Amino acid sequence: MFSRLSRIDLPGRVKAPRPLTQVGVAAGLLLLVVLVRVAIDAVAPGVVPFALLFPAVMVATLTAGWVSGVAVMTLGGVFSWLTVMIPQGSDGQRTPAEAISLVLYFAAAGAIVAFAEAHRVNTRALVDEQARLRLALEAGRMAVWSVDGVRGPNPSPEFNRMMGLPEGERPSVETISELYLPGERDRIRQAANAALERGEHFFEVEYRMRRRDGALRWLLARAELEQIEDGAIREATGVIMDITERKESEERLKLLAREVDHRANNLMAVVQSTVRLSQAPTMEALKSVLIGRVAALARAHQLLSEARWEGADLRRLVAEELAAYSLGEAARVSISGPDVALAPAAAQGLAMALHELATNAAKYGGLSTPSGRVAVSWTREADGPLALCWTESGGPPVTAPIRRGLGTTMLSRALAGALGGVCKLDWRPEGLVCELGLSNEALGKRVSST
Repeated sequence: MFSRLSRIDLPGRVKAPRPLTQVGVAAGLLLLVVLVRVAIDAVAPGVVPFALLFPAVMVATLTAGWVSGVAVMTLGGVFSWLTVMIPQGSDGQRTPAEAISLVLYFAAAGAIVAFAEAHRVNTRALVDEQARLRLALEAGRMAVWSVDGVRGPNPSPEFNRMMGLPEGERPSVETISELYLPGERDRIRQAANAALERGEHFFEVEYRMRRRDGALRWLLARAELEQIEDGAIREATGVIMDITERKESEERLKLLAREVDHRANNLMAVVQSTVRLSQAPTMEALKSVLIGRVAALARAHQLLSEARWEGADLRRLVAEELAAYSLGEAARVSISGPDVALAPAAAQGLAMALHELATNAAKYGGLSTPSGRVAVSWTREADGPLALCWTESGGPPVTAPIRRGLGTTMLSRALAGALGGVCKLDWRPEGLVCELGLSNEALGKRVSST
């Protein structure tokens, strides 16, 4: 677009054609005038000598600029003076009338050059201004239109393109009305009448229409109205702007705000439940438990926030939950599985479940000794359910607990409820194996590999 703009001359600074063009135009016109003049003299000698030079001067100025026009004027006048205006009288002297004719010729031809050059400059400036206007309308997705009670709509090519109509078509009022969604035409008319009742001749309204190709668009119309005495609108002129992207963006922001409110309420409910169920022998231990669980929720929330609550990356969620337990040794923790995006609720639930597993492993299981290891892997076929496996090894010997502990309760509750997840614990002697499952309905869309 900028390269196109750079080729448009500024109004008031119109440049004349190249010198070679000016010389060529002047020479061509002079040659034509001479040939025609010779032919006329052969048939009817003594015709007004400067008659053919006036249109030649005007054409040269309009096509090539004032320099070309002055060249035709000067050389043509000299040619006519020396060859056409034959000296009268026996002494070979020209009469005063002939000299006055030459002076009048130069005065008239000079005036033609001045007016023709002014017209050329103004015409070129108008063309440049129209080009700028067209580019501005295209860049702003706008179109100019007008309508009156006699001729009907007077659209522009931009207007027709916006409506999905051929650029050269002159649509009728009925054709345009068919494109409005039900009730939109009445709403536009009400906005115009309301402006007139307020004594205003300008109005603005947003409305929906369906292009001829079926695409639904939002338009913003701004118009100036003319009114006759009985209150009817005689003529309207204005612009329309395609604001579909803006309206869609506004709608996405509204949905996002409602989603954030909903998720914030859910998060507060999860925090309240966490506080209510958390227990510890001392106040300091209770604080540590609460801080760890809330931090797990905060990490999941951060991932969702970065993705605008459209889905959290499972791999990153697992990595961040286990980062604090690797003790700088990457071999202590292994992570494998396809790229999966988690819905907000699923991300929060898995974050809590992974936190409970990591905390238990750090206290009693595979992460409680330097030689311990934890492997986290998952599978998901196409858009099916997610199966995640937590496997500990290298830690102290494991025995199944006699009773269901608080950590196990939190682990089950993290995936229960609306998620409908499952949790299976296998207390093998070499280490705990936990299988977590989430249905397809609880997951977000799959993310592409990077």
